[in-house]
Amino acid sequence: MGELRAHPVSRPLYAVLPGGLDDPAAPSGGNRYDREVLRHLTAPGPPPTAAVTHPTASGTDPAAAVTRPTAPGADRAAAVAHHTAPGTEPTTAVASRPAAADAPHGSADLAGHLDPAATAGHSHPTASQPAFEGHERFEVHERLLPGAWPRPEAATRQALAEVLGAIPDDAVVLIDGLVACGVPEILEPHATRLRLAVLVHLPLSDETGLPAGEAAELRALESRTLHLAAVVIATSTPAARRVEELHELTGVHAIPPGVEPAAPAMPSPGGHRLLNVASLTQRKGQDILLSALRLLPDLHWTCVVAGAGHLPASHLTPPVTLLPASLNPSEAPLPAPLNPSEAQLHAPVPPLRAPLSPSENPPGALLDPPATLLPTPLSPPATSASCTPDHFPYWQTTRNPTPGPNVRFAGALSGRALDDAYANADLFVLPSRAETYGMVVTEALARGIPVVASDVGGVPEALGTAPGGGIPGRLIPPDDPEALAAALRAWLTDPELRERWRADALARRDTLTGWDETARRLGRVLETVNRSGPGLR
Repeated sequence: MGELRAHPVSRPLYAVLPGGLDDPAAPSGGNRYDREVLRHLTAPGPPPTAAVTHPTASGTDPAAAVTRPTAPGADRAAAVAHHTAPGTEPTTAVASRPAAADAPHGSADLAGHLDPAATAGHSHPTASQPAFEGHERFEVHERLLPGAWPRPEAATRQALAEVLGAIPDDAVVLIDGLVACGVPEILEPHATRLRLAVLVHLPLSDETGLPAGEAAELRALESRTLHLAAVVIATSTPAARRVEELHELTGVHAIPPGVEPAAPAMPSPGGHRLLNVASLTQRKGQDILLSALRLLPDLHWTCVVAGAGHLPASHLTPPVTLLPASLNPSEAPLPAPLNPSEAQLHAPVPPLRAPLSPSENPPGALLDPPATLLPTPLSPPATSASCTPDHFPYWQTTRNPTPGPNVRFAGALSGRALDDAYANADLFVLPSRAETYGMVVTEALARGIPVVASDVGGVPEALGTAPGGGIPGRLIPPDDPEALAAALRAWLTDPELRERWRADALARRDTLTGWDETARRLGRVLETVNRSGPGLR
């Protein structure tokens, strides 16, 4: 085991994945991980095909020639956050298209989007596959299943059963945990004939905000699923230990994500440009970030939040800008002027798209973004507990931008826009309540940007240390706006600390590994499954 071959022979690998994997409007770290490892595991040669199965109550038709795009909203983030069906099931269609080969950089940017309607019944070349790097390679067959995972409706469940039933005996099947872990009864008939490898991005019961009863039910379902698998994989060492603890398992493999190389960001003198890249959910903690920033009215800072979703309470869709409620607009401190050289290096981050028209606004929207949210005269909350994701306290709206500290919710950025956001950042901030790894942490470090982040899950592993032992930023307790504000104040007011963190971030940058290393490790695990044969854990 583990012996590298100069001329490996491709073996079939079936990958069963959420239907929204390549939806650029629904980015997630799990989707990015799946796409990148499959791209690097695919053997050189003709491009692989991906079947997108749209279920109906009557099941699926593997020979169907009709093709439709993946249903909107059938994405990982929405499915995990709500655990409910988004509406009626889509109509039957099986789309056969090349699997995406090259993903744009950045975790808020998924693999290149292909229109299934343009590729039905044809084999089209994709961008070149990564060069062979000496690790195990497979003939990859993707099966994409739209649905309200991990709580699919009956038609989606039937579609999964049919997909698994069509896979030949003894095949290695890599199945995303979001699809697998809520439906053990569908996997059970296949556990002794297929070699199941389950990739757990986040234990279902660890999703933030679940009622205790629902969390316990999901935990029981997931435990049944994982005990059916020949191998279980998690995306960080703490995540692997967590899965073992939850489900009385041993030998869960920890295979962290890779990161794409990137040019170092050019810092500004005062370090005032903060960046957060994360979906707008309770787990990602943007409410904690806003609460912390409200404690810094005397300092000059700006903050960009790049992520898909809606601003809670107001239901505004980004892009939109906020100002802290603790400030009177007429008294808001003016930003320090940029010197000419800095102005050339640090152009404003462009918006993702033009302002929405009234018809595009979601129900309950208060105005057409982009807009500015200005302070109200209300007193601040007595405790941070009142700052929940459904109630960003003490902000009001206006169409007229006002100078002063501000937070810009830019929406889901991708490609050049996301690269520009990183290039125009001095400090990356991730106040998550839970993270299995935190891919955006290493994406910031790949650009030499220091990180302030919650000390949760795999974040300490992602942050790491520089070769000399220095930490490229600071870890803070979760759910603690005051601790976050203290870390940000230290960064904004201490030039020596900024220089030290920057030096450690650049040194840590040189130690990061790419997706080829992630694929190499996963390939070895899958090859072990291939040799050991099917069977229960």
